[in-house]
Amino acid sequence: MSSMSRQYKVAAVQKSSIYYDAQAATEKGIAILEEAAAAGAKLVVFAELWLSGYPFHIWLMSYGESVAFIKEYYTKGAVEANGPEAQAFAGACKRLGVRAVIGFAERDHGTLYMSQWIIGPDGSIVTRRKLKPSIMERVVFGEGDGSDIKVHDTELGRLGALQCWEHAQPLLKYAMGTQHEEIHCASWPSFPPKLPHHSLSQEANASVIQTYAVETGSFVVSSSSPISQQNIDYVVTRAGEQFRQMLPFGCGHTMIYGPEGAKLCELPPHDEETIIYADVDLDLCYVARSAMDPAGHYSRADVFEVHFNTAPRHTVRVGAHGTLLDLRGTSRQLRREMFAPKDQASPSQTTSDEGSWINLKDESK
Repeated sequence: MSSMSRQYKVAAVQKSSIYYDAQAATEKGIAILEEAAAAGAKLVVFAELWLSGYPFHIWLMSYGESVAFIKEYYTKGAVEANGPEAQAFAGACKRLGVRAVIGFAERDHGTLYMSQWIIGPDGSIVTRRKLKPSIMERVVFGEGDGSDIKVHDTELGRLGALQCWEHAQPLLKYAMGTQHEEIHCASWPSFPPKLPHHSLSQEANASVIQTYAVETGSFVVSSSSPISQQNIDYVVTRAGEQFRQMLPFGCGHTMIYGPEGAKLCELPPHDEETIIYADVDLDLCYVARSAMDPAGHYSRADVFEVHFNTAPRHTVRVGAHGTLLDLRGTSRQLRREMFAPKDQASPSQTTSDEGSWINLKDESK
């Protein structure tokens, strides 16, 4: 697009949410957008489930013990994808002329999703869902689908977003890479030191996100949310004082990487409430990919191919031949229209009742 910016400033937010209080968290989030915009940022990335907090009780307690948290998380922490909170953030982005990626707990009737808003400077909103919640997260959250794995043409280049361990799924990364992503928005929670195994640690996941930058040849803006005293008190008051040591203060890890994996700024202290910034030049993605482009000259399409179903998932099909239920006016129908492939089916793209399939074998040609 002719109006696309190739050089601009990006911002990765390392600030705590306000647990289980969507209105207060929204107000804080808008203030963060204002701070980042005043510093000249054109892209602002927030942590996973920034609105309204990560449900740490799923790691601290059994399901039976954590039932007391469920009602509060549904009604106070989670929000609807197109609700007043989304509109407030969209209005702020439009007023400030920034694009933002914001992690939030999405409530779609009886199911919650780990979602991200991708909000444009024109106030437009795209909602994506985490493809596969990780380990204990599956106790609380539902899954996304192929329509959530998309790189968008924006005024800031080809932009994509993922959350947490989505970055550790090789085929998901390849699906993003074949869409020629240039600027990637990575939303993570926090990294407490006492974890069941090392793959959950700050050290391991810092390597994961740096590897994402190298493998895709894209800039990566990675945000996390440190644990505040309000967060600790909220959980411990309901779960029990014995859990206080398992939920320590801070534990943020926020960084911005270049397309060759180089760190573009200093790592802030884990307990500091801050925003970090870096200047990006998207043309440097060409330099990185001239050496290694796994979706192009450094691929072997004759050996490996990935089949990628991009169709939104539907719970109900009606009619004698399984016709899709009319979803007009619903969030899922909006997502279906937004993520529908633009091109007609070709020999490398076929459709069936199971959805729209893209054969990524030919995507690099």
